[in-house]
Amino acid sequence: MAITVTQIVGPESIAPGIKMAIYSLALDNSWLAAGEAIDLTTDFDYIYSGSVQQADAIADLAYKFDLVCDYATAITSTTVKISAYVTSTDTAVADTTDLSAVGKLTLVVFGA
Repeated sequence: MAITVTQIVGPESIAPGIKMAIYSLALDNSWLAAGEAIDLTTDFDYIYSGSVQQADAIADLAYKFDLVCDYATAITSTTVKISAYVTSTDTAVADTTDLSAVGKLTLVVFGA
């Protein structure tokens, strides 16, 4: 149960006190309904916003993904998660769901 995070760009300073980074995410075959933690502590102390987008030419629109964290608190290796939802019902993806075929996701993060 893990997400493979690969840095594409950054983190780069885009304004005083603000940096941006872009990552690709590859999902595994055993998802957790509560979401999967990703460790961004090497690049950020705080996250201000983030967006997860499907990056493959043929996106699997049966699922949607969110970056979940407390934006006002310093992050740790376990406080930043990617959550997955079933698009048709807007409910969390069940435990052990195989999302490995969803394809590449792109994560854009702004923080400090």
